[in-house]
Order: sequence, then structure tokens, then C-alpha cells
Amino acid sequence: MTRTLFILSAVLLAAVTAAADSHVRFEHLTINDGLPENSVRSILQDRHGFLWFGTQNGVARFDGTDMRVHLPDPDDPASLAIRFVLAMAEDDTGAIWMGSFSAGVSRYDPVTETFTNFPVDNEHPGPGIAAIVPTKDGVWFTTSGQGLYRATGSEFERVAVPPLQFVYPMGLTGLDVTEREIWVGSTQNGVAWQDRETGNWRPLRADPADPESLPSDFITFIHRDRQGRLWIGSRAGLA
Repeated sequence: MTRTLFILSAVLLAAVTAAADSHVRFEHLTINDGLPENSVRSILQDRHGFLWFGTQNGVARFDGTDMRVHLPDPDDPASLAIRFVLAMAEDDTGAIWMGSFSAGVSRYDPVTETFTNFPVDNEHPGPGIAAIVPTKDGVWFTTSGQGLYRATGSEFERVAVPPLQFVYPMGLTGLDVTEREIWVGSTQNGVAWQDRETGNWRPLRADPADPESLPSDFITFIHRDRQGRLWIGSRAGLA
């Protein structure tokens, strides 16, 4: 494991060094280097230093030298059940949650090295899982057609978001969850914000007459930085 962390740190150091030079060099990794597919849609570094690459045909774990690929196997119920891995996140137990573009959710157990799969139905989230956010009170998911979900262990519940309940089926996108508030992005109706203490939701929309409003109602991403500032990506810029 020390070797893994050293290799990945060396890769990052090389990237920083290259950025300081006039010539920036990129190293390419493709199916010829072990990726299951060339279209990488999500990237995660777990607590052990491994890099995970979600593709349109399964997921690969990279140790700095070799790729270990996980693909769906119809004869193995403990294998990865989704192909198009759109989002990934690691929870506080070390489990890695993976969301699909066209299917449901898979959870990887690093101890047993097996997957638990949750198909799309009335009880589980999907399809189009754009964001996964682990918190102390569960793992949260935004979906393209079924709204907002929270998982506690293997139990899922749908969480109502009143300002976005009539959103076009492309649905929900970015997500940020803390102990005090929830921010949910959508593809048509901007952002919904909840004060978790009161439970009240507030819609936040783009307003051409207000320069301090959102730049667009089409939200693509929500991220909270280390200083606690919230960054919201949209089709018309960043807020």
C-alpha cells in the first residue's frame, strides 16, 4: 500500500512540476493500458490511495501500475451490475457507491471485494444518478427521473424536494448535504435549498434583473470547498 501511495503521489508531483514548465506533458491511459472503455465519466481516489475510473463499460481500479477491471457478470450476483458508471463516492465505512446513467446503484465492499446491487424500481434510485454524497446520516443521490434519495445501510427512502417536484424528467443534478442544509440542482428550475433545522425549502432561480442571482436555471454541478464556500456550475457560468 505504501508503494501505491508513493506512485500516486509521484504522479501528482510530476503534474505540478510540469505545470510550472513552459511545456505541459500529459500521459495517456486507454484501453491499451487496461481501461475497460475509453470514455471515463467519473474518478474517485479512495482512502487507500487507489484511483477508480468509472467508464461507459464498467469500472477500473488503478494502483499506479495496473488496472483491475470490474464488469457485470450475469452468472455472479456479487459482481458489478451497472455498466455506465456516472458517479462514485466513498462512505465513512470505506464502501464505494456507484451510480449508473441508465440503471441503478452498486455498492462495493473493499473487505469482501464484492458488490451489492440495487436495481431501479419504486424503492431504489435511478436512472441518471448524477451525484452521490455520503454524510453521517446516510448516502444521498440525485437522479434524472425519480428525485432525491437517501440510503441508510441497504434501506432507501425518497426525499421530497417541493420546489423541484415538477422538474422535467432530466431531473436533478448537483448536490451538497451538510448537517444544517441541503442544496439540490436541477436542469430547469435552478436550485432548491433546505434549512434542515426547520425543514423548509426555498427555490433559487436565475433572474436576468438580479446580477446576484444564479447565472442559469440549468445546474450542472454543486461543490463545497474546504473554506465552506459553495460553487455552483451552470450552462451559463459559475456562481
